[in-house]
Amino acid sequence: MRTLLLCLCLFHLASAPPAQTDPDEQVRQLLGAIRRKKDATVEIQFQRLAMIGTPKAFEGLKTCCGWLKEPLPLYWAYKSFREFRDHEALSRNAIAFLTTQAMQARRLAARTQASKALGLWGEDALDELEELVVDSRDKAVREFALEPLLTELFYRRDAGSLRVILNNISAGDAFRLDGNLRRFESPACRTIMVEAVLDKKNDPHLRALLTERLVEMQGAEVDLLLQRLISDGEETVQIAAIEGLARRKGVEAAKDRLWKQLTSRKPEVRLAAIVALGQSLVDDEQWVERLFKLSESRDPVSRIGAASGLFELRSERAIDTLYEMLGDDDWRVRIAALRSVEALRTPRAVETLVHRLGQETGRMRVDVVLSLQSLTGMRFGPNEDRWIAWWNDHEDGYALPAVNTDEGTADSRAIEEASIATFYGLPVFSDRVTIVLDTSGSMSKKTYGLDDYSKGTRVSRLSVARTQLKDLLERIPDGHRINVVLFDDEVNAWMKSVQRITPSSRRELVAFVDREMPDGGTNLYDAIELAMQDELCDTIYVLSDGQPTAGKIVQVDGIRRRILQLNRRANIQFFGVSIGLISDLLRDLALRTQGRYIELGISAEEANSHARRILLREDADDDELLRALELARTATRLEPASSLYRTALGIALFRTGKLAPAMEELQAATTLRGSGNPKVRATRVLFQARIHAKAGEVDQARELLNEGRVLLAGFRDAEIRIFLEWAEAEIP
Repeated sequence: MRTLLLCLCLFHLASAPPAQTDPDEQVRQLLGAIRRKKDATVEIQFQRLAMIGTPKAFEGLKTCCGWLKEPLPLYWAYKSFREFRDHEALSRNAIAFLTTQAMQARRLAARTQASKALGLWGEDALDELEELVVDSRDKAVREFALEPLLTELFYRRDAGSLRVILNNISAGDAFRLDGNLRRFESPACRTIMVEAVLDKKNDPHLRALLTERLVEMQGAEVDLLLQRLISDGEETVQIAAIEGLARRKGVEAAKDRLWKQLTSRKPEVRLAAIVALGQSLVDDEQWVERLFKLSESRDPVSRIGAASGLFELRSERAIDTLYEMLGDDDWRVRIAALRSVEALRTPRAVETLVHRLGQETGRMRVDVVLSLQSLTGMRFGPNEDRWIAWWNDHEDGYALPAVNTDEGTADSRAIEEASIATFYGLPVFSDRVTIVLDTSGSMSKKTYGLDDYSKGTRVSRLSVARTQLKDLLERIPDGHRINVVLFDDEVNAWMKSVQRITPSSRRELVAFVDREMPDGGTNLYDAIELAMQDELCDTIYVLSDGQPTAGKIVQVDGIRRRILQLNRRANIQFFGVSIGLISDLLRDLALRTQGRYIELGISAEEANSHARRILLREDADDDELLRALELARTATRLEPASSLYRTALGIALFRTGKLAPAMEELQAATTLRGSGNPKVRATRVLFQARIHAKAGEVDQARELLNEGRVLLAGFRDAEIRIFLEWAEAEIP
């Protein structure tokens, strides 16, 4: 207890303001302390100097910057200039100083950290940030300056803004292009995208993203570009081009180029070419014969692709071959054949799958059940006897339902009934599982754990993960297979492939996990890629608490694209656990593979920020808007007194068509904390105007629109201007 009191006293003495009341004396003493410690100075010292708020304090903070060499203390010092934001003259001087430092400081560390700190000024420094993006000689400076400018540049939608973005965007911000690229529609923008795709110095995942956007645009030059990219050196770009040609019905013109890819050394390119040709050449005799040869190939990738092509062909011979492929030795081929057989939607498919059920185990057995439920609407779970008895009673003259009658609970029942254990509450039903577990430094953060694991004591996130894994190991039957892949900056697998569970292997695996201590960054892609290389594994559970920071690919969009490309061959089912942040990546992998995803420990700020990012996109689809609504509700539940969060909930309800509840939430937001903020108020008023307009109450809508315009006078915030633009387009 005495030790605790002593620590508290020392902390108070370190953080308390100096006893002197004379501001000049405070400045002198703080400068003396900072000069003695230089890079060892703690952040609060710079803040205390800036909070004095006088011109001498301002000049003193400028002087401090010349004493520092390390990036972090430099950032703290530059960041502290924000304390002058309410002082009109000094705030302008602060922006000017940071701009000069970012452009002219002698050392790169000073230039980059000044640029990063300038970004904190947001709309107050838009002109200066744009100046840095255009004129700075340093890539890192341009990247830091671009990040807070992106919303503004997306809003402009012109070719010049697109060029600035593509020339300077960082790998970490590239994910923000997804969806926003659709804002750039002009022929000039299309030409810029084509140039960027052809420039092989650009990141391959940026080139692939631009290729996918170009597929949606008109123009003969796009078709020629896609044909050219079939033989590009970057695999991810090749696949984007091949799939794009199939979407644009351009396979016929590129047949010869695609044919060559049937013998490509890259399995995913080979598979993409088979699928594209299969979708388009059903009347080509040469292709049909080649397709049947591919279905008998020793190469499982060719057989996986053939399963797709045979479905497109749907001749008697093709259908018979598909049913034969349900017994293939390779489980990945059986999965591909299962999907095609299900898509045929015939009584023969039902009969075949009912009798196939007893021949499969684990994840494959559940997939057969899900196909049966999709075909019939019946909900017998993995109970083979019930399926056989039902089929025997209904076989004669059976006709499939015209549409899937399942209401969405069948998937859950099939999984729950087949489950042998859980991991963070997610069902485990596969008998060939790999757990991919984050052991980066952030996994040392304290949490209260799950259920009774921590007994009310705060423990590290990694400790909770270990407990969850040990509980899983206790419940998995002997003979089932499992592997664990740990990752921080490096990737460390227990074994090369999933191993059979025995008493001794359980002990070895527990010891392997217990040895690992949280440290380093987050090499997520390399860990998942390694797990996917195991041909025996059919299900992967990924747990992470941070954004990717290390590995072959760190861009979230690039990781998602590449894993999904690999998974066309691997057929892995993903389950995701995200701790402390919202992971679109893990969620998307789970949804795309019929797995599940959960989030733990998400803050209101994180939920609201993510929701608003979706709500700002005019082209957000129904699923995305429902996701935004879910997140807005989470933020409001965590902080019900916030006008900002309640306003976002109102917007989400409006965009999902729930007008009356939207108006209720927007009205409730007028009395909550922060309701007087002009931007929050303007946002609320503009959406209230849109609700009145949709109700035919034009006069009220116009009145509110004008009120919103008045509130926004003088603001340059692109987000608010987007909301204003939408309201003006709807209200006559």
